[in-house]
Amino acid sequence: GTVHVEFYDSKNLDTERMVYVYTPPGYETSKVKFPVLYLLHGNGQIEASWTWTGRANVILDNLIADGKAKPMIVVMPYGHIPREIKTASPPPANDPGAIEKELLTAVKPMVETKYRVLTDRLHRAIGGLSMGAGQSMSIGLHNLDQFAYIAAFSGGGNRTEWDKADPGMLNQRLKVLWIGCGTEDPGYSGVKGMDDLLTKKNVKHIWNQSGGGHSWPNWQVYLSKYAPLLFQ
Repeated sequence: GTVHVEFYDSKNLDTERMVYVYTPPGYETSKVKFPVLYLLHGNGQIEASWTWTGRANVILDNLIADGKAKPMIVVMPYGHIPREIKTASPPPANDPGAIEKELLTAVKPMVETKYRVLTDRLHRAIGGLSMGAGQSMSIGLHNLDQFAYIAAFSGGGNRTEWDKADPGMLNQRLKVLWIGCGTEDPGYSGVKGMDDLLTKKNVKHIWNQSGGGHSWPNWQVYLSKYAPLLFQ
């Protein structure tokens, strides 16, 4: 596959932003439309992290070559929405609402205009690591009309929000809800808490507990387990 670098106009900031887009082998020569995975990075990382460090493109190439995953496009946006930082005050925290707006009103339309992608919810997935895990759980839950697959790697999401959601509706709308965390991860208890909540509510989901901590070896394995479940 090929990793492209695209620019788009941010709706939150009057500026151009960058996003990495993976296209599967054969994309350039085919005419078919592909499903899309939006893959979000962690705090302190950048839109290149899933490619440069995470090797998401290599993982997908191998899974697709082995027939283990459907050919798909992977969109890796930048997950920090900075606002004006006045000197002498700490930088603002990431605003999950701003990330959601950016993804849905700027990134997604750009991808759907420039790439041959399927645009229904059954062919659109989201997932991320750490900060991106929380963003994926939030964006997915708020937009079940747009995403049928959600994954959280080493991050849990807002349990209060998920507790309020109707279990029957979640089970009907979500084809896959995938949560993974390492037992040595500092955030393990929070992520396990989300698993416990979903189990208590009888929400169908996959809980993937592994050894190890908050690190790329785990996130790479999680991606290699999540991607084959998509768009089947």
